[in-house]
Amino acid sequence: RFNPNVTGFSLGDHIAEFCAGPLCPPFQYHPRHDRFNAAQSGAMAVNLMHELGYLVPRVKKSEDVDFEGAWKHLTLFIMSNDLCLSCTPLSPSPPTWLSPSAFSRTLESALLLIRSQIPRTLVTVLLGLNVSGVYDLTKDDPGCAALRHSGAVFECTCAFTLGSTPAGDALRAQMDAQAQLYNAAILELRTSFQPGGRNYDPTYGDTFAVVVEPGMAGVRVGAWPGDMLSGVDCFHPSGRAHAWMAAVMWNNLHLPFADKIRLHDPPARLNWTSTPPWTRGSRHGARRAGPAGDDDDSHPAGVSEVPLWCPTAESRVATT
Repeated sequence: RFNPNVTGFSLGDHIAEFCAGPLCPPFQYHPRHDRFNAAQSGAMAVNLMHELGYLVPRVKKSEDVDFEGAWKHLTLFIMSNDLCLSCTPLSPSPPTWLSPSAFSRTLESALLLIRSQIPRTLVTVLLGLNVSGVYDLTKDDPGCAALRHSGAVFECTCAFTLGSTPAGDALRAQMDAQAQLYNAAILELRTSFQPGGRNYDPTYGDTFAVVVEPGMAGVRVGAWPGDMLSGVDCFHPSGRAHAWMAAVMWNNLHLPFADKIRLHDPPARLNWTSTPPWTRGSRHGARRAGPAGDDDDSHPAGVSEVPLWCPTAESRVATT
């Protein structure tokens, strides 16, 4: 249910904060506006520690948060900018620092840091989408073409550099294959933090969980309406796209992993149910998923992905 007491969301506006791999200037954050929104334009997986370096102290120092006692919900959506630099025209493999194993190690380190530094936290990690589709969506748009040709925008070189050529198609296919490997790494990390996994620690058994949000993984970006991208750079999501993503996440929040929305193209509608889905099963009852996202039946159906101790006192259900 909606909780009007949730705090930490960003407010107002300011000049864009840019951070992209090694090009990540310090002192860009605007705490009065950013609050607990640590995301920065251009950020890649290797920048997660930089973002947490801002977020953790802000949460600890906040007078609006009971740091030890309050539940926190932290969302990670990282990958698109990694994909946009992952293509290598002369090799089928990305640079070592953008490999799936490097991505996995970096994300794992970030999750372990969150667990140790921010008590009572539910982390939602979004699966990435095939961002290469921005090429098909914008290639025939005169305004976007003018921006590209003028050099005013330069996002996602892998998707655009070689245009509508066989080589360009190959680079975009390489991006999509990389996205699937990154997503497989995310799914493996999800399992690793569950009971029996290598990262599971009973010390945090009732105060930390990693949930995977698959709603954007199968969207067909190239088939989106044109107003789903910002007119400023024809790459970043527009206000409408942000609203759609929020709707998908809300619809999926308490659904079992197997039942979460996939392959859902806009527009998405908010769904309201009279029976909270998190009352259906037991703690830590999420279905497991293999590297390709295929669910098995080793856990009972209808079990919420979110452990029952979260997110509100009203949602707690006696468990045995």
